Amino acid sequence: MKSSRIAVSILALVSTLAVAVPTVAEDTYEPVGTVRLTKTEVGFIISVGGGEGVLKYEGQEYPFRMGGLGVGGVGIHGVTASGKVYNMDSVSDFEGTYGELRGGITLLGAHAGATKLENGQTGAVMTLKGDAEGIRLNIGIDGVRIRLE
Repeated sequence: MKSSRIAVSILALVSTLAVAVPTVAEDTYEPVGTVRLTKTEVGFIISVGGGEGVLKYEGQEYPFRMGGLGVGGVGIHGVTASGKVYNMDSVSDFEGTYGELRGGITLLGAHAGATKLENGQTGAVMTLKGDAEGIRLNIGIDGVRIRLE
């Protein structure tokens, strides 16, 4: 009985975070570019992940790689996402370390979700929407390092 109350509380928190987080940048900045990416994450309290993607900025496409560490979550999943990029004056503002607050549940099939990442050095912001496949209970915070190729 007690464990079911805890599970319901976690689900409520995760749902609130998943809905609230992505709208922040959209209300504050005009989009300056788009991004699409794929990444894989594996975790048991501590998570690690990596992936690649393409930034489209001022009519040019810029491939990038990403990797990161996080705290919170159990399982493994793959993510395919796309979204908008905000608050950049040049393509070099895209590189750096982004913070990500995350929450969600992926169970065997696909899970749709959204997230916001913010570059702590340059202030660049990404809002992403995408699909995940795998098995994962996901609530925590990540640091994601992005490097242009």
